[in-house]
This record gives sequence, structure tokens and C-alpha cells, in this order.
Amino acid sequence: ISAVNTCKAWANIDGTAAAASMIRDSFNISSMTDHATGNYTFNFGQPMVNNNYCALMGHSSRGTQSSASLYSTFADTPGSALTYADCFKVGSVEVVTGRHGWFADGDFAHMSIAIFSN
Repeated sequence: ISAVNTCKAWANIDGTAAAASMIRDSFNISSMTDHATGNYTFNFGQPMVNNNYCALMGHSSRGTQSSASLYSTFADTPGSALTYADCFKVGSVEVVTGRHGWFADGDFAHMSIAIFSN
């Protein structure tokens, strides 16, 4: 993955599925760890050059919860002691997803992550 400023890794995920089948499709994501409700680590097949990459996470909720009330974050979540350095590593990135209205982490059936780097 030598092209500059391109997507270095991505995944389409079902966070409600069993851990072994969460990743529907991906590029340069070698595995994924489900730590707890709404808390995941994505491991890169080929590591990033440094930990200053851009990670974008998105997800949607079906049912009564509005998508506007959802969050995905990489550090400083309520009740979490994670720091930026904990989340962004050259070999992996850790994310937390949830619902603002409930102030609770949550799993979602439709999630995606993309990693951009030099």
C-alpha cells in the first residue's frame, strides 16, 4: 500500500454479529477484536507508517433511535480511560460506538471504518 494519501484500510462491519463473522468485507484489516458492547479494535494487515493517520468511523441505527444521536469516538468516551495514544497505534485502531441519548456504548448492524495515511 504505497500510494500516498489514499485509503490504507477499510471495513464494513456488523457489530451485532458473532465476533468471528462481524467483518462483512474489508481491505488491510487482518482481524477485529470485540472487547465489549460498542468497543472494537481493528488490526491492520500491513501497519501504518506512524500513528498520525486519519480514521473515520460511521454507523447507522434502525428503529426508534435517530441516527443523529449516535456517536463513534476514538478516545475520551464517558466512563472510558482510553487516550489518543491508546487508540491510535501503527498496527491497530480502537473505537467506541454508542447512543448519546442513552449515554451508553452500543453495537450496530451497519458500521464502516476507513483509514487514510501517507
